[in-house]
Amino acid sequence: MGLLFKETSENAWRWLFNLGVVPSAIIFLARSSLPESPVWLAIVRRMQEAAEAGSKLGAYFHLFLKKLRRIS
Repeated sequence: MGLLFKETSENAWRWLFNLGVVPSAIIFLARSSLPESPVWLAIVRRMQEAAEAGSKLGAYFHLFLKKLRRIS
């Protein structure tokens, strides 16, 4: 990547530095829409929220309920 900006200008390092913002922003936006982990919620004794988050698992909900029963 650095070879692309080798001869362009003395400010090429700023382009390289700022290009790191793009993947960070994508990950931040994608991560903000993810729910809390149902297992983590159960461990910290937030069982109602854990059940609600677990219901979003769809076909794996029965496996989550087994794990939830073991934790509580």
